[in-house]
Amino acid sequence: MSPKLAPTLEGDPLPSEHLYERSDNYNFAVKGVPAADFSPGVKTLDEEILKYYHQPPDEVGSLDFEYQEKYMRAFVFSASLLADSPARPFWKAGDKFEEAGKKLYGMK
Repeated sequence: MSPKLAPTLEGDPLPSEHLYERSDNYNFAVKGVPAADFSPGVKTLDEEILKYYHQPPDEVGSLDFEYQEKYMRAFVFSASLLADSPARPFWKAGDKFEEAGKKLYGMK
């Protein structure tokens, strides 16, 4: 991966794959708990990704450690912003998990 690439905040890059619904976070979300999903930047499950994804060549030598460091720093920074914020995280209006969040937190 090019060192010029930097982590970005985006929506689901592959909605047709339902990756969020297949994540560990999904079970929190259906109960109303805001559960962000951090992904290391996969935009498509193409041949290049699939030759490594859960395959024997998926070895540490195939990783871009400079990018991984940027990714982890962004993850830690985001988590610290959430933890230190006086506001409680909540679903956006109209999100499919908004009603579960209202029920969880006793909101009308």
